[in-house]
Amino acid sequence: MQEAWQNTVYSRDGVIKKFLFVLIEDFSLVAFSNAIEPLRLANRIAKKNIYSWELGSEHGKRVTCSNGISIDVEIDIYKAESPNYVVLCSGENVKSHTNKSIMNWIRKEARKNTIIGAICTGTYILAKAGLLNDCKATIHWENQDALKEEFSNLTITESIYAIDKRRFTSAGGTASLDLMLYI
Repeated sequence: MQEAWQNTVYSRDGVIKKFLFVLIEDFSLVAFSNAIEPLRLANRIAKKNIYSWELGSEHGKRVTCSNGISIDVEIDIYKAESPNYVVLCSGENVKSHTNKSIMNWIRKEARKNTIIGAICTGTYILAKAGLLNDCKATIHWENQDALKEEFSNLTITESIYAIDKRRFTSAGGTASLDLMLYI
């Protein structure tokens, strides 16, 4: 299953694969950086753009990381053109930053057959939206027990990343790097 999925991620056909990184307030900058840098380096090694990315947030607003650094985004997720991949980037206080509109938006993206992932605690948003049913997933180790308790029907692994069907999750931090290197 992972091999077939991986073949859809790598751009063998010359078409640039577009990622939309959705930054959620209090997201982990280290997890985000470790997810985006392998794409940049892959482009550099290939000497052409095989991956592109945009940074988005709800309503295109500036987002503050858990370390206090604020980042401007390029796009309002509700106006984003169809990316190939959506990556939810979250961190501390994920429950307080999970709302009905973002869950509805991510469900809409799933109905378009978009490959959807989450790094660090973004897994919680996917679980709350019902997008991890029948999929293996992981989350930052500090949040694993709480996620298993709240969503007892889900298969939460202690792996640093999980790829299943059209979903991928990573435990955050440097695990995001491992996930993207696999991709």
